[in-house]
Amino acid sequence: MFIWMEHNAGGGSNVEMRLGQIKAHRADRHSDRLQRRRDANVVEGRDSGNKAQHQQQNNGGSSQRLDDEDANVVEGRAELVRSASRVKQHQVESGNILELVKARQTKKALQANIVVKLEEDQKQAKVVGMEQQHLQQQLVPALNERVEQLELELKEMHTKFEQQLEELETI
Repeated sequence: MFIWMEHNAGGGSNVEMRLGQIKAHRADRHSDRLQRRRDANVVEGRDSGNKAQHQQQNNGGSSQRLDDEDANVVEGRAELVRSASRVKQHQVESGNILELVKARQTKKALQANIVVKLEEDQKQAKVVGMEQQHLQQQLVPALNERVEQLELELKEMHTKFEQQLEELETI
């Protein structure tokens, strides 16, 4: 199998040269097939010359030529079917590979998003924790001060109440 890429912008002569190479390669393959068929016929004792004489005797020679052409057409069609099957299989495999690559990319993107969200959540948790600690640091002294203030007010009220009670008792 030939893999060819055109490297220059003009490319007309390269294309023609490559098409000539492809045609020559196909002709060589066709000649090789015919030679293998002739060799197989000779090995099996079916010399094409004897067969041709026999066919000429029976059908005037046209049948042999039609049989060879039919065989070539059938073989060519079979080769096209095999080639199309290979192309289709390659497309399916390529499609599966592309789907697999897309799935992996999607998975990686999702994992990256999850990592980013986890980092954001951790930062947010740190901020909330720091704010909570700051509020506690401010709240505890404020509450202590308020408790002291209420204790003083309670003592003052208690002393006033005792004074009023003493005044009532003295009356």
